[in-house]
Amino acid sequence: MSTLSQFFGLTSGGPSGGMNPGQLTVFDTSGTVTVPSAAKYISYAIMGGGGGSNTSPGFNAVSSGGAFSYNDGVLTAPAPFTATVTVGAGGLSTPTGQSGGNSSVTGIPLGTINAGGGSPSAGGTASGGIINSSGGVAGAGGGGGAGGIYGVGGPGGPAGGGGSGSGGGAGGGSIAPGASGLVGIGGEAGITSAPGGAASPGLPGQPGYIIQYNSRGNFSLAKTFFAAAGGGGGGGGAVIGSPSFGLNGSIGGAGGGGGRGGSSQGPGGTGSNGGFMGGAGNGGSAPTASGNAGVGGRGGGGTLGGAGVGAIEWWTT
Repeated sequence: MSTLSQFFGLTSGGPSGGMNPGQLTVFDTSGTVTVPSAAKYISYAIMGGGGGSNTSPGFNAVSSGGAFSYNDGVLTAPAPFTATVTVGAGGLSTPTGQSGGNSSVTGIPLGTINAGGGSPSAGGTASGGIINSSGGVAGAGGGGGAGGIYGVGGPGGPAGGGGSGSGGGAGGGSIAPGASGLVGIGGEAGITSAPGGAASPGLPGQPGYIIQYNSRGNFSLAKTFFAAAGGGGGGGGAVIGSPSFGLNGSIGGAGGGGGRGGSSQGPGGTGSNGGFMGGAGNGGSAPTASGNAGVGGRGGGGTLGGAGVGAIEWWTT
């Protein structure tokens, strides 16, 4: 289990006073939590692991994102009870690619929620919640983003990695001088500046979160945690000349996909990692040596997939 501040800088007091968040527990690994008899209302969510890529000769690949499920409601059964959270691992990079692990929350009287891991060819699927979002599928430019509050995870490519299903921006592409990432609904994209037309690496995407409320109208830390919607990282450009080489992509902000590495006549640039819930950027192509793809953010697909994560929050009033 982890504190919320390790992920996006909030504490149990919430982003501003008087919003009355509940008691929150975040699970970055599998575990249990006992919900006390005083609990009257509960919110809980889970995300599956992102898939890992195909490493067979000739492939410079990424994978698809994990799914997301969220549920909340009034607790009518007698408490206390113990909730069990299973957090799926990120998929490894193997000759055929490896799917991310499946995640779930069980033991809550309102019902079980499930979020499947992404595979090399398809995003994970979810069930059991009032919100069930599939992971984004991988593309030529990057891995798929994780599903989120607002729907299916963003697909990878043709530019960079896909953003989260909470409205995150995709990563930028690898054209010279390199394309900027896309803006997320909660954060700015990483731009690519190129004075005088010279190629330059893109800047990182900026993180962003959209404040969320549960179905009863309470500000919810658990739901906001999965509403990452930052900008995508800028893509790497290409240096044309002798020698020529591709520049590296830049990391996405929380919710954003990583930028794709630059493509060139020499070695290709390295793709960058996805932000939290974002897919990784693919490496830039080249006749000599293509660049390596990045690693998916939590729930995002990449050459290595990001692990899942879960959260449970309850209120006593």
